[in-house]
Amino acid sequence: MIKVKLAYNNGFPWHTRDGCHVRGYLFTRENRYLSGPDLSDYFLPADDFNDFMKRVTEANGMFSVILLKEGKAFMASDCIRTFPLFYSISGTDGILSDSVDQIHEMKGSWKFNHQASYEFKATGFVTGRETLSENIYQVQAGEAILIEGDKVQQRLYSTYQTRQTDFPSFDALLQGLEGMSARVFKRLTDSLQGRTAVIALSGGYDSRFIAAMLKRSGYRKVICFTYGREGNPDMILSKKVADTLGYQWIPVVYTEELVEGYLQDDAFYDYVRYTSNWVSMFFMQEYFVVRYLKEQNLIPPDSVIIPGHSADFFAGSQFLKHGLAARNESPKKICKRIWDIKYNLCKPPRDTRRIMMVRICRTLLEKRLMEDARSYSIYEDWDLKEKLAKFIVNSCNIYAWFGYEYRLPFYDVFFQDFFRDVPYALKINKRLYDSFLVDGLFKEYGLNQAHEIQPDARIQRMAHLKKQLKKILPAGLLPNKPSRQDPIFYYEITRILQEDLVQKGISINIQGNSYNSLIVQWYTEYLKGL
Repeated sequence: MIKVKLAYNNGFPWHTRDGCHVRGYLFTRENRYLSGPDLSDYFLPADDFNDFMKRVTEANGMFSVILLKEGKAFMASDCIRTFPLFYSISGTDGILSDSVDQIHEMKGSWKFNHQASYEFKATGFVTGRETLSENIYQVQAGEAILIEGDKVQQRLYSTYQTRQTDFPSFDALLQGLEGMSARVFKRLTDSLQGRTAVIALSGGYDSRFIAAMLKRSGYRKVICFTYGREGNPDMILSKKVADTLGYQWIPVVYTEELVEGYLQDDAFYDYVRYTSNWVSMFFMQEYFVVRYLKEQNLIPPDSVIIPGHSADFFAGSQFLKHGLAARNESPKKICKRIWDIKYNLCKPPRDTRRIMMVRICRTLLEKRLMEDARSYSIYEDWDLKEKLAKFIVNSCNIYAWFGYEYRLPFYDVFFQDFFRDVPYALKINKRLYDSFLVDGLFKEYGLNQAHEIQPDARIQRMAHLKKQLKKILPAGLLPNKPSRQDPIFYYEITRILQEDLVQKGISINIQGNSYNSLIVQWYTEYLKGL
């Protein structure tokens, strides 16, 4: 017997009818916007798994769905895993949920997944279908699940891999990017349905892209906010952008008074359980700003928050930083790159390296490597389904936790499809993307700022080389501590977690210049203490 137990209605409530449980929204192939009960109507007619797969594949949006039909269960998340789903099967009995804690409660017991914990502490997420709890599994990004009796069938329905070799001209691609962006933001504004768009406006290109496109679209109900240490560069630049576009701008300066005491607040632990869910690192940098905006009634209750994730990824920002080459590479070399770049928060013990490499190779091969796919796109596909889905996209559930919907326009399927097939040479240094913005959209609205063009390819390659050399230098020769003057106040925020672990007699292992290494260690110890 299959049981469904859903716990979370924050921001995007679940809608249940006739065995269909849906959350979120989508656009159909005909570009119809569906949410709430209409979303149920979209999935309910699915007669079998193939029909269900077809409907999921053709959907463009942020959604999760569970459909029970004639003793079978269908489950799916969108191609970025916006709203996590989990399942546990024992014989012919199954539990499906949006909460690992709910499954534990129904099973009456759980067992810690130690292999996954090493990976989690190294990356901030658990790869593949596993979780930090043994025999409880997650529905992955772009994956549909069929559960029938004691059998589970998994099928990926989306990929970011490409074998593209023939490309339009640069001017044709710029024109295509212009048209595609207009369609993506038309869908965005349609989905807002007249509500206030609240832009998490930083000093970067991506959130500025959103602000400019909303201006071009004529959408009037827009508020911008920025947060962090007083006087930080993002706060200065974002104010200039908001003022130029005529948008209301709300600065939230982080202070010790604003962030103190959260470990004594039960609501914080509820947030941790919701957003981490035994798979992902919880994020703290926006916890205090969203809480403040809500408590001070600075944005309307029905606001839709729009952060600037992750156009730069699709545009190619990681190509030079991660040493992605145009030439073909073996899966083994791609796995090695993933290990070198992604497993750095807290390096797993030496005796677990072989196990971690096996996990990486398994999750890479599970992505169904496309014949003749460009090697860099295989790496991008892994990065999108693992790091971005479980780390970046998952971090946005901070907005839902406080009761707000959110949108991620750069994860629109058409935005992904466009950049997936952009040639390697135009992804290097984000050449196509930056030209579109700097010489086009930003110039049109006077949003270009002095001294912000990123370094050229030669300088970035040198930076990548220095980073590789740093890994092989003896410890102690280079600084290995995060800065106490970080712009988002993370030193003060994470110091509270560090002091909590010290008081409990737990040793701390800070690696690299990342505060996230503290967060993943604190969360792992928190789970062990449950």
